[in-house]
Amino acid sequence: MQEALQDTGGNNQHDESRRKMERKIQSALQGLATKRRRSVLCFYGDMDQKSVQRVRRIASQLKASNKLSVLLDSPGGYIEDAYRIVLTLREYAEDIEVLVPRWAKSAATFFCLAANTIYIGRYGELGPLDPQMLDLQGSAMLIPALESFKALDQLFIFSLDSLDGIVQQLLNNAPMDIPYAIEHAQPLFAAIVSPLYSQVDPYELGNAGRALATSEEYAMRVMERWGYSEMEDDARRWTVRHLVWNYPTHGFVIDLKEAKQIGLKAERLDHDCDEMCREILELLDSADISGYIGIEVPPPDVQDKENRHEPKGEEIAERDSERQQNAV
Repeated sequence: MQEALQDTGGNNQHDESRRKMERKIQSALQGLATKRRRSVLCFYGDMDQKSVQRVRRIASQLKASNKLSVLLDSPGGYIEDAYRIVLTLREYAEDIEVLVPRWAKSAATFFCLAANTIYIGRYGELGPLDPQMLDLQGSAMLIPALESFKALDQLFIFSLDSLDGIVQQLLNNAPMDIPYAIEHAQPLFAAIVSPLYSQVDPYELGNAGRALATSEEYAMRVMERWGYSEMEDDARRWTVRHLVWNYPTHGFVIDLKEAKQIGLKAERLDHDCDEMCREILELLDSADISGYIGIEVPPPDVQDKENRHEPKGEEIAERDSERQQNAV
């Protein structure tokens, strides 16, 4: 059972080849679902309003299973839309694992925080929760919200270094004590740093702060509600603030070792599944599509085996005892 929705950009010249490619992808996803013994949702592309609608349309296929693997390959998107996708999938699945053979950055990293386990492939990576904002200077490019605060940090460091340098020059070249040197350094110090601070836009800084606070709040909510409910609140907040504030660039690579160090429930994706996932993604790459979301469920015999109750040691002993009594 499957449904795949993709954006082909209106090009119908290669419909048949696309259908063949889709069948290959579906077959590969079926193999992965069998391997993982659970339903598999493949999410390939941006997390935006279109992907929210796609996930909502096909999520009903998950009704037969409460376990879900999400094969995730995404540069990110909008954190609000990632949150909507999380809410949708959590209606159907109590246990969600995310498979990251290549990358899950920004809002896709946020999505991973809502999982019970994150499986990172040999070349897989996550990224900081650094939201992107419209450039108020008029550029069409998005800029990291953290950039304003990093710039302010650098300006503060430059200011301290400038004041220290001026005071040292005065002390070295004129007979004066430190308080007197600081007093006479202030006019020159103000002439150097005032033009720089005058370029700081409070409105832009406020927008950036609000965007960063929003990322923190969403991350805290999903971690507390699902995969990290047993974690101490202070530990959760430390992990979230580290993801939001502590990385110098939006594209910073967070590998498996780093993910574990900051408290995420991350494990190595086993070699066979890693290969299967990357083969699926390579098929999607070669199909030249801008987005793909598909669901496959394991065959009925695999589902039955997964749902079958395996008796524990004490149950086996009790059953054998009953058989012996009945035999007597």
